Amino acid sequence: MDEDAGLLGIVTDGDLRRTIERTSPEELSSLTAGDMMTPLPITASPDTLAFDAIRLMEERSSQISVLPVVDDAGVCVGLLRLHDIVRSGCMIYKRFLATTAIVFLFAVAASAQQRAEATLSLNEAF
Repeated sequence: MDEDAGLLGIVTDGDLRRTIERTSPEELSSLTAGDMMTPLPITASPDTLAFDAIRLMEERSSQISVLPVVDDAGVCVGLLRLHDIVRSGCMIYKRFLATTAIVFLFAVAASAQQRAEATLSLNEAF
């Protein structure tokens, strides 16, 4: 980070691997993050949609799996990992399936008691 807390770069596992490959063992202990980092990395803003973040990661000559999230002042406010997007998508899908099943049970419920139980199940799912 610079004096204004702006993002200067990012050190990824790929940066570490490449640095280890091209650096003699004697020199490794004196390297700094600045020596290894990818300067001025691709970034996302806090309001970037997940779909757009995936496009930023994937539609490149060399794919990346982490995006620094920076605010309007260029300050890093977090990291978005491809794993985070996949996990949140799985949770949304799981909730969708649970909701669909409960709505179906509600629709076919023969009695008011069964509809009430389906409603309680829906509330517990969330």
